[in-house]
Amino acid sequence: MDIIVRSQDAKGADAYRRVAEIRAHDFPVEIDKIEMEIDPEEGVFAARLAYKEARGSFVTIANIAESESEDGETIFRIKDETYAPTLLRYLWDAFGRSMVEQPNRLEILVKTEIEEDFMQSVIFEPSEEFLDDIITFLELLAPEGFRIWNVKKEKNALLVVASEEVLSTQRLDQVFQSLQT
Repeated sequence: MDIIVRSQDAKGADAYRRVAEIRAHDFPVEIDKIEMEIDPEEGVFAARLAYKEARGSFVTIANIAESESEDGETIFRIKDETYAPTLLRYLWDAFGRSMVEQPNRLEILVKTEIEEDFMQSVIFEPSEEFLDDIITFLELLAPEGFRIWNVKKEKNALLVVASEEVLSTQRLDQVFQSLQT
């Protein structure tokens, strides 16, 4: 994975590069290249994230966790931490937050016994959450306070321009053009 950061602030650019490297390790999408341009004076953050196509099959609970029911409760032991937050949200939706506890990062307890066929429930479809995951990743990289987001999709890439103030159409086009390779 290539990470390119352009900024007038060399120390800031290095910090963004390190943050992107760290966050990319926990990211469920395979990234080819990240290009970022940061202009702190103008208040503009621009990024282009090139990714591999969303491939693979649906992810079921059985793919990422084992379950064991006993005494009216079910414990899920997580085998693939990548989807742990997705599983937790799924269980909250299915049983309610009051019925679901997470005693540690690799176990989730549901206060009811669960049928075996529940383990075949699909909790992740690559095409469905793919772009949302990329946008979330880029939001984590952008400086706080950059509330105005413009997103453009290319084949196998997503471009974003985030700013503190509304940019003119001409300026926005300029920034997007600088990211397209």
